[in-house]
Amino acid sequence: MSVHRSRHIDLQGGKIRDARIGVGRAESFPRRIPEAEAALNGSGRLDAAFRAAAVDAAARAIDPLEDHQTNADYRRDLVARCCTTRSGAERRS
Repeated sequence: MSVHRSRHIDLQGGKIRDARIGVGRAESFPRRIPEAEAALNGSGRLDAAFRAAAVDAAARAIDPLEDHQTNADYRRDLVARCCTTRSGAERRS
């Protein structure tokens, strides 16, 4: 079981102004998570409180798929882990 995340963050003056967070394979279709985007917009790039709020918002916002192998809590946890994992480009900056 895997979850996919796509993220675009536009910085202006050291603040996030146009965050776009998308999640796939957690619900029946991939989509953007506006609740997580709203939690990030206006924050500083490395502001841990805003990042934590965005992760929490993403996990709460999804309507997770459930099957015989995974339940809703498992998929929410995967979304949270996926959203907290930094990409290679982020680790280098």
